[in-house]
Amino acid sequence: MIRKAEIHDLSQIVDVHLASFEGFFLSSLGPDFLKQFYKDFLLDENGCCIVCDEDGRTVGFAVGVMNPAQYFRHTFRKRLIPLALSTIKSILRDPAIIVKLINRAITYPEKSAKKENVALLSSIAVLPEYHNRRLGEMLVKEFIREAGNKGAMEVTLTTDKYNNDKVIRFYRKMGFEIEREFNSYEGREMYDFTLELNKSQPEISKNEPFNISYTAEEQKN
Repeated sequence: MIRKAEIHDLSQIVDVHLASFEGFFLSSLGPDFLKQFYKDFLLDENGCCIVCDEDGRTVGFAVGVMNPAQYFRHTFRKRLIPLALSTIKSILRDPAIIVKLINRAITYPEKSAKKENVALLSSIAVLPEYHNRRLGEMLVKEFIREAGNKGAMEVTLTTDKYNNDKVIRFYRKMGFEIEREFNSYEGREMYDFTLELNKSQPEISKNEPFNISYTAEEQKN
């Protein structure tokens, strides 16, 4: 079942994230950080948060926000101290983490879409054992519908340019188009994808069951 996420889903969203992004930067910050990170999306009135329930538990999620530049500029920066406090153990283990957090707090709002009536798809993941069930497609479609209900005229997302063919193919089949290429602050080559909601979204072939685990903020250690 695909539905809007609620605050009681937070722990299971974090579980899906950790299972889907083992060895990635945000995962290395630990579950306390991830709970703070996703809690802000769930509680914000502009949040667009969708979960997928199967077998009595949450097995996938899609999370984002309307007007992302404003969200990250005001909400994320305001929450930097609680976010940092939630990573004390990780920071003690690797002090360079605090530099990365500050860098993201400063740079991410600048690269987020600055146009109004835009929704950012920030994170999407499905538990590995539930791949190839078209759950990723259903989550994205429901996220697009929810964003449209909140007034979005466009949905945007960021993903890697290289070694990422499956994800790129997935979004193109969903109707997303490459808006620009850019380098992340670590030097990775990235794509910004956008989808105009006044255009019809093409259906994905029923013979090709795409499922993805992706987040705009995830990066390997």
